[in-house]
Amino acid sequence: MKADISSETFERLQRLAEPLVDSLDSVIGRLLDRYEADESAPVKGSLTSQQRRLLNAAAPPDLKHTKVLEAFWDRQRLAPSNTTWNGLLLAAVRSAKKAAASESDFRMLMIAKFVNGQKENEGYRYLEDTGISVQGQDANSAWKGAFFVARALKIRVDVSFTWRNKPDAAHPGDIGHLLWSARE
Repeated sequence: MKADISSETFERLQRLAEPLVDSLDSVIGRLLDRYEADESAPVKGSLTSQQRRLLNAAAPPDLKHTKVLEAFWDRQRLAPSNTTWNGLLLAAVRSAKKAAASESDFRMLMIAKFVNGQKENEGYRYLEDTGISVQGQDANSAWKGAFFVARALKIRVDVSFTWRNKPDAAHPGDIGHLLWSARE
């Protein structure tokens, strides 16, 4: 089978090739081997065209002035309307609620503020399927709360985001990638 490759893609592959040793097939084969062997490879359909800065999920840089580009919780892509730091936190809350055997177990998993029942003022959002209301968080706190649940329940979490071009952003214009899995 022969496939056409754009000149841009061909140039990218050439940069990965060892001159006078690699063929196009060997470079593509090596890339596929690496992809298949690497559990941290992007999930099918995820961002792959831009360079991402892989960050320490347990101690990320300041997430102030960031926008989530895509997020996966337990290998499930968050819906576009929930692709935010708080959307990720709400996915974590739902998982914690399902996994907790008791109210005290759930409380031990939650570091975000929540109340039982419906409350929709002071930044709270009611999650009808859980019967609780969770207070919205800034990016750093939402990640901290989601990561706490992911680590406790051994749930894979994968988030790509960009820092806005603001003077006090940690890495203006860069794309960050936070990945945590119990296997890593």
